[in-house]
Amino acid sequence: MAVSDGMTSAYRCRVQDNRLLVSPTTYPSSYCTDVESAVKSLGRGESVIVAAGDMTRLRLALMSHNIS
Repeated sequence: MAVSDGMTSAYRCRVQDNRLLVSPTTYPSSYCTDVESAVKSLGRGESVIVAAGDMTRLRLALMSHNIS
């Protein structure tokens, strides 16, 4: 969902103990991490910001890595 001036609803994500932890935020859509890159970054223990519209795809991708 677009908010304004290129901003979008998004989630700051990180993995801890094989669980996806998320917190809502608003972020420039052009800076949001795509799902493929997010999976790689999360696997390295990094935090990412993913657009709200990509969260379902991210959760499905992480399930194949046993992350809930």
